[in-house]
Amino acid sequence: MSGRRPTAPDRADSAVDRARPEADRDRGADRPPYDGARGGEALRAPGWPAAGPAEGGGPSVSQSWSMSWLTVPTPLPSGPMHIAVTPLGVAAAGYGGRDGEAPSCTDDTKIAAVTERIGAYLAGRTRELGLPIDWSLSSGPHRAVLQTLWREVPFGRTVTYGELASRSGVFEGVTEPGLAARTVGQMMAANPVALLVPCHRVVAADGIGGFGGGRVGIEVKRWLLTLEGVLEPTLDWDGPL
Repeated sequence: MSGRRPTAPDRADSAVDRARPEADRDRGADRPPYDGARGGEALRAPGWPAAGPAEGGGPSVSQSWSMSWLTVPTPLPSGPMHIAVTPLGVAAAGYGGRDGEAPSCTDDTKIAAVTERIGAYLAGRTRELGLPIDWSLSSGPHRAVLQTLWREVPFGRTVTYGELASRSGVFEGVTEPGLAARTVGQMMAANPVALLVPCHRVVAADGIGGFGGGRVGIEVKRWLLTLEGVLEPTLDWDGPL
């Protein structure tokens, strides 16, 4: 997850820089147009175009003028989420509300769509967020790994850091044991679009693994995995049954 506001496209570290060149391309040609629409009719969020460059892997619009922020209340242990939207979709999402994020979103249609979809998901009324993603705040191998997770690990499923590294194809030639898995862990911590790109579904080979935000972050990860049926509810579970 990412609890910080991304400020620029992330740079891959030296381990990822050794990845094969074709992995730097956005593999969007065969992707569904919206988050969660796998094998069925794409969900259409009002306020955004039916499809756009961000969904197809092409260039995105400049974020310097187009990003605006809103806060969405949630039942998560971390409280509200802070969300940034652009004309192409959701560009940033983090756990924990941020007062004073500027500029504030004034598009009532986008505010309603984001608030309703996230609320319905966290209330257990839907398994699909159905919100478009603007991928502008990730790039290169980082974006390739995030898009692999987004495409291939649906609601109620998990993947280990090492498995995600292998599936993404960007770590071929990296031979140091554990390096690819550790790098994927760092990429998940720098995920600019938490929840929409489900980094909470990436776990360690021997347990739940880590999550940004310290103890509260781990509680958020457990809450979401319980919501999705990966973990059994505990006696203090306060989510939907």
